[in-house]
Amino acid sequence: MSILRCAICFNDIGTFYANTITLPLKSDDFKPLQNGYAAPFPEGFLWGDMRCPICHCNPFAPDEKLITGWISKKNEGPNKVLTPNGYVLVGNKKSFICPVCDKPCKTQNGLAGHMKAHKTQKAKRRIAANG
Repeated sequence: MSILRCAICFNDIGTFYANTITLPLKSDDFKPLQNGYAAPFPEGFLWGDMRCPICHCNPFAPDEKLITGWISKKNEGPNKVLTPNGYVLVGNKKSFICPVCDKPCKTQNGLAGHMKAHKTQKAKRRIAANG
């Protein structure tokens, strides 16, 4: 099970099965963070009506990204869902998207390794700049 993170406030707000989530996004696809917690969204909502329970914004993408291509061609919702390990493509069972450069990775471990490379490059640049 993957953790759903709000793309606006970056709080963890729910869980979902990354290998089964499809478009259109429905509130029933998302479950509580833990047993005994409330579901992140009311039952029966579609993606456009869902709001983060913390910041009250659409949790899938900032409004400007919804306008500029994150929505499927049939207006069924954003094609990416944010997790603590980067973006997961909706409807694609094995794709994880790097939040830094948008590179798709086939596995969560592959994405983690890719993210480490970003951190290593950043550290090397910092060392070079400080001479």
